[in-house]
Parts: sequence; C-alpha cells; structure tokens
Amino acid sequence: MARKRPSLRNYLIEGDQVRDIQPVIEAPAAELPVQSFAEEMLSSFPTESLDFSLWGLVVASHLMVLKEGRITLSVLKEGFPSIKDDDFNAVLDRALSSQLISLGEDGIIRINPVSRWDIAGSDGVDIEWVDDLVSMMTENDRDMWLSLLSDASLKPLSLDEVKDLFEKSDLQSDQFFMMRRRGDSLLPITRSSQIRLPLESVIMWSEKGDSIVFFGETS
Repeated sequence: MARKRPSLRNYLIEGDQVRDIQPVIEAPAAELPVQSFAEEMLSSFPTESLDFSLWGLVVASHLMVLKEGRITLSVLKEGFPSIKDDDFNAVLDRALSSQLISLGEDGIIRINPVSRWDIAGSDGVDIEWVDDLVSMMTENDRDMWLSLLSDASLKPLSLDEVKDLFEKSDLQSDQFFMMRRRGDSLLPITRSSQIRLPLESVIMWSEKGDSIVFFGETS
C-alpha cells in the first residue's frame, strides 16, 4: 500500500512524527484570478481617501468571497487573528457606516459597489460610543447589532426616560432590549418593571428608523 502523504504544515512543526498522517489541507479547486482582481481593485477604488485599515478589510473581504463564494462576519474576523477584537470591531463598524460593506440579516458579508461608498460622509462621525458598546456585547449580539447601531441615536441611560418611552411606544413596531451587565446577552424588555439597575444599556429598535441607544451616565 502506498504511503500517505504527510501534511506539510504539521511536518514542519513536528517532523517525522506525522509522516503517516493524512493531510487535511486540500488544494483549491480552481486558480483565483488574482492579477485581474488586483488590477480592478487598484483602478476603481479611491485609495487616496481610504486609510490602510479600511483598505485592508475590503481587500480581505474580496479575496475571501472569491475563494469561498460568500463569507460570514465570523469568517472575516478569523482572517485577522493578530488584531484585537476591539480594534477589529472599530474598523468593521467604520466600513459598515461608510457603506463599504453590508451585513445581511443572515450574517453574510456583502461588498458594496464603489458608487455606494460614503467615505466623505463618514468623516467626523463620533462612533466611539458604538465601539465601547460593541466591545461589551457577546459575539452573537455583535454580529446582529453592529450594522444597526451606526444608524441609531445615542442618549444617556436614564431609567425614567427609558420607562416613559417604553410605556408610550407602539410595541408592534418598537422593540426594546437590555444588557444587564457587561458581557451579558441582550434580553427583550416586555414590561416596564424590567427597567431597573443593574443596567448597562438599553436599545430601542424601531421599524420606523428612529432607533435609540441608551448608554452611559446612568441616572
């Protein structure tokens, strides 16, 4: 019987111990059109207006989509293993708010055409609170809410104001979610008695588009 080919990666790490282990990495089914892809990117993207962080994220997204067909947010994040979560999330949020990429409800990353980019419009936007809130979320909540937070308005967390808004809102079109403590999953608010300390943040998501995030300076 012919000897199985070793995994090159494992062989370089462990030497002769893995000579009889079947390789787990397979060659890609087809060669990627790297040259034409690179030429298209360089000729059409406004690189002088795009900082290196956003440029790197968009290029990585394009390459992954070419190879995989489609990618999720978690897959894209795995492409930057040396980047801290907070730093990655900050760049990702800027890419979303600038319309470079979109995040669908199915969690799939979509690269938008350059004509949709809003690079100039994103300058000067205060997104520090978004970064702070996102860094406190669970991974599942982050995947769901990251693209929505950029369009929401921010208000200090006032329990009285949240209760008043909750009681006046149409709960068919307005939904309320709360984070009790840093790192907790967001939970739906179904009655005003839930709006009490401890409480890190409250999100009111509205189908009408006037969503509000209550976060910071609790009173």
